[in-house]
Amino acid sequence: WIVLKLSSGEYFLFHLMMTGKLLLNPKNESKHDRLILYLSGNTKLVFNDIRKFGKCRITDSLKNLAGQDALQISFPDFKKLITVKNRNIKIFLLDQKHIAGIGNIYADEILWEASIHPLQKTNTLKHFEILKLFKSIKRILRLAIKKGGTSSRDYRKPDNTEGQYYKIRKVYQRTGESCAKCGGIIQRIVVGGRSTHFCPKHQK
Repeated sequence: WIVLKLSSGEYFLFHLMMTGKLLLNPKNESKHDRLILYLSGNTKLVFNDIRKFGKCRITDSLKNLAGQDALQISFPDFKKLITVKNRNIKIFLLDQKHIAGIGNIYADEILWEASIHPLQKTNTLKHFEILKLFKSIKRILRLAIKKGGTSSRDYRKPDNTEGQYYKIRKVYQRTGESCAKCGGIIQRIVVGGRSTHFCPKHQK
């Protein structure tokens, strides 16, 4: 969720889903503009969504909206969450009820960096693996923010330019290419209905 706090104390929530965009003062109107917010200072915020999967709403509480933010959660809380579950680690990372802010692309990148197979069960991870995963989450997400996100297809920044993380990705959508870490060949499988990319040589 993207959260805007209103002067009334309420919150305006946006979820981009697959093709949603939030554009600030776009030059042209589009038939895919779903909502236009007119702000002070002659500023216009447009919610554009080609496939209409995105959503927005106003709420007076953020309670139970999602789990802890992936960039704010502490290691003790993270370890406690992950060790009481018995799920594939890829599915766990994507479940926003546990940890908020990790999407499909970054889950693949995080697991690649942490050298963890996407099908490994969460309750089988050793302490050093959990710590490595925790550090990878922070590093990959901070790098993605620094690069302005990932524009592999529809995503655009508010100024309608592309995010640059896609150009430096290590594993996502690199099926058949050599792994930058160990030289293995990147493979693609489907986990929980989501396309998943990994290196079978060092992610075991």
